[in-house]
Formats: sequence, C-alpha cells, structure tokens
Amino acid sequence: MDLQAFPVELQYSIIDYLAGDDILNLSLTNKYFFAFLSPFQKLSSIMAVGLLGEIWPTIDLENWNVREDKLKNFGFNECRFKFQSISISASVLNTLENLPPSKELIISMDSKTDPECLATVFKQDVTDLEIGKLFDVDFDLWKAIPTLTKLKTLRMGYDTKIDWKFLVGLIPKTKVEILAVESAIFTPDSLYLFENLARLNLKELHLSRSSFMNIHIEKLAKSLPFTSIKYLELRDCSIGDHGAKTISKVLRDTQLHYLGLENNRITSEGLEHLSEGIMNSKLKRLEINLNDFDDDDWYLLYRKLPYTCLESLEVGLIGEMSQLALASTLSKSKVTKLAIMYCSDYHNNLTQAIKDSKLKTLEIVDEASEDGDPSILGNLAKYLPCEALYIEQVGPSSILTIFQNLKQSKVKKFGVWDTPLNEIMPFVAKEICKTNLVTLSFQIGFLTDESILYLADGLNAGKLRNLDLSSNPEITVDGILQFVDKVKNSSLQQLAFRDIFKSRKDKEMAMSKVRRILEHNYRLYVSF
Repeated sequence: MDLQAFPVELQYSIIDYLAGDDILNLSLTNKYFFAFLSPFQKLSSIMAVGLLGEIWPTIDLENWNVREDKLKNFGFNECRFKFQSISISASVLNTLENLPPSKELIISMDSKTDPECLATVFKQDVTDLEIGKLFDVDFDLWKAIPTLTKLKTLRMGYDTKIDWKFLVGLIPKTKVEILAVESAIFTPDSLYLFENLARLNLKELHLSRSSFMNIHIEKLAKSLPFTSIKYLELRDCSIGDHGAKTISKVLRDTQLHYLGLENNRITSEGLEHLSEGIMNSKLKRLEINLNDFDDDDWYLLYRKLPYTCLESLEVGLIGEMSQLALASTLSKSKVTKLAIMYCSDYHNNLTQAIKDSKLKTLEIVDEASEDGDPSILGNLAKYLPCEALYIEQVGPSSILTIFQNLKQSKVKKFGVWDTPLNEIMPFVAKEICKTNLVTLSFQIGFLTDESILYLADGLNAGKLRNLDLSSNPEITVDGILQFVDKVKNSSLQQLAFRDIFKSRKDKEMAMSKVRRILEHNYRLYVSF
C-alpha cells in the first residue's frame, strides 16, 4: 500500500485506521511512522522512498515494539531506511532474514550463543563485536574475526578467556581501533599485550576494573608514546601512586586526549606527579575523582591549569584552599566544561571566577542540603556565561531560585536530575516562559500528574522546543494525555516520557492515544 500520495498529516490517521489489517507492504514519507508499525504483524517490507540517505536514531531490535516471535516475518528486503546504529544479540539476529542498512551494527554474543548463529554474524557488516564468557565457543570464532572487514570495536566482557598472544597477532589483521577488556585478570602472559601495543594501531584502550600489577602499568607506560591511543580508561584498577607517577612521566610524549583514573587509590603524592605530567601534554580531559587525596589537595592540580590543554574538568569535595586555587586559574585556562561534585559551600572567589570564565557547560551535583543557601546557585545562574547548566541532587529552593535568575542569563539548556520538584512546580511553571530556555529536562523529579499539568500551563507562552520528563514513574497515562493535549499547540517539537511505564501494554496504549490527540499535528514528536 502506497501512502505517499496522501498529505503527511493524513498518513497518521490512515495508519491508525488500518492497524491490525493484513497489510504486507507500506510506502511512507515520514520517518516517525516507523514507531507506529507494531500493529501490522504481517508486514514484511517497508519502503521510505523520500528518506534515502537519511540517518535514523539508534534502534534496539531486542526490545523492539514488535513481538520477538514475529521478527522473522520482517524480511526488510525492500527497506530503504538507514539507521545510525543497530544493536542486536547474535541469537535474535539469527531469526532475521536481513537487516536494514545502518552506520553501526553492534552484535553481542556469549557462551549461550548457538554455533549456528555465529555463521550468521560473520555474514554481516559488523562494526562493534562484544564477546562475553565464551568458555565453550570453538576457537574458530577468533580466527574468523578478520573476515569482518568493517569491524572497528572489539569488546571482551567479564570472565572472557583470552589468549593474549593470539589477540595481539589478530588485531593487526583487522581494522579494530577500539579495544575494551573489562575486569581482566592480568597474568605474566598478558604482558605481551602491553609490550606490543605499538603494533595494534589502536585509538582507544579500555581496561576498567582490571587487576594491574606494577609491572603491567610500567610496560603500558613504556609503550604509550609509540602508539596512536587518544583515549585510555583505567577506572577501578588500583594502580596507586606508583601507577600515577609512572604514567605521568610519559604523558607529554603520548597522543592521549582522555585519561580515566577514577577510584585508583591515588593520594596527594600521585596527584602531584599527574599535575606535573599533564603540563604541556595533549590531555583534554582527566577524570580522577574517588581517590584517596584530601579536599584541599586538589589545589595541586588547579594551580597548573593555565599550562595544560584540559578542556573538561570534574572536581569533587574541594576545600577552601582548592577553591581559591581554581578561582585564580580558571579564567586563564582552556576549560569549557566544569562539573562540581558534592561541594556544599562555595567561596565567593570561585563563583566570581565561574562568571568570568570561558565555560560553555556547568554541572553541579549535590550543591547543598535544604539547610544550604539557595542564593549562591541562584546568583551564579544569573551571570553564568555558558549555554548549558545541569543540576543534580540539590534542594528544591535552590532550583526555584535558579529559575528566577535564568531570565537574565545566557542559559538555553537546563537539566535537573534526582531532585523533588512537585512542591515548587506551580512557581517554576510561571518562570519558564520568562527564560531563554530551548531544552529542559526534569528526569527523576518525582513528578506526578498534577505537577506536570502545572508545567503545561507555563509552556504555552515560552520558547521551549525540547522537554524530557523521563524516569518519573508516578506519571500516569491519563496525566500524559492531558499534558499532551495542553501543549500540542505550544512551541514544543520533542517531548520524552521514557522509563515511565512498567508494562508494554500501558506504553502501547499511551502511544496509541497520543497519536489520536496529535493526528493533525505532525510537528510535535512524543517518544516513550
């Protein structure tokens, strides 16, 4: 059936009317219709002639809105949709005749994967392969990996059995640029990996939660200057001060742009070595929270900021001395993204430095309890130079004060997470229309039907285009329907209610009823 001859606004109504009929083929013009095709259980081909070359968002075929036992009916033989990314397990992949084209194809498999499925995997243009717990899989799997000519990422999960010498010999035969090994137990044999890193042409190396010994970190550091690795993740590896010192000695000679060292038992001694090492290096982002140095030890890093290339900085539990050091160097640095974690008392010098900085994004987590001074954040928001502000786990009074000051700021994107908002929503709704906000997120806001209806009243006079109310499970289907009906003629273009429903039935019912409300409105897109 060809719907392209009909106006776009009528295609919604036609699809809704035909739901459940034995339609085998559909030809559409609007990419959002794909989300509404679950009622067509016998549909075997989908065509979108007007969408050639268009990039779609990620689709997860394991949690698709078509029942899994019906997946085999979807041949996609004539499908012209192009997805940005498709994520699928080898077992589900084996039930499909073909897949629609995509920029990325992510396939996962483990010891439960049927050997028959493996043959299907190696017929695909796989870009990301995840292998986990493959104790019982034939060794031929590893030998077949070079046949995946588009493979860029190889991930090995917890407890994966690895022959390190074979792996080092395998990767140069592929186009793999990203190697991720989670929770690896390094043995003397695994030294072969670090001694031969330069042969692998990797751009990213992820080794989180792995059991490093001093000899492993020393071999890794020695090889890094001879590699093209820009992203190195060593989170939760317990490398300690010795590891921090060893890596810091070679930082200037590496291509690293990102270094993740969170939760590694690093003390002020290791932090001081790292602070010296990042000077004149190419490092743009350093993550080093959850280590063993004190609140005021951060100044060892902050005083060096003007001499580094750091653009993203995440700080936590900083004392007065560290705040003063950050305040004196922030405006002289290249930092454009700053995240402040668990800092309940801001020094005036720091708030002034943030106002005078080059920041584009500011994130604050757990600014203050209900006993804290809400005016600190409110006044900061008033003169904030950046366009994006994200707040998590703060007091409702601080959120309200921020909204009262946003109208005088440059902030266009504002996100609030894990903060109770019900009591202040009537006041927030009145302030939203006075701001320059284009994107707003209230995730985990403990919102109810009543509170989002207050919010709806404030949206009709504002400039807001994107609103995310995900992860608020107390919102009901009736609340969503009333909300959508109220805002359907507002400036909103995208509205999200993800992670709201516990059952698929409730989700599909909400989707169906929302479509009816918006049957003549194809500008607003609602996602669940």
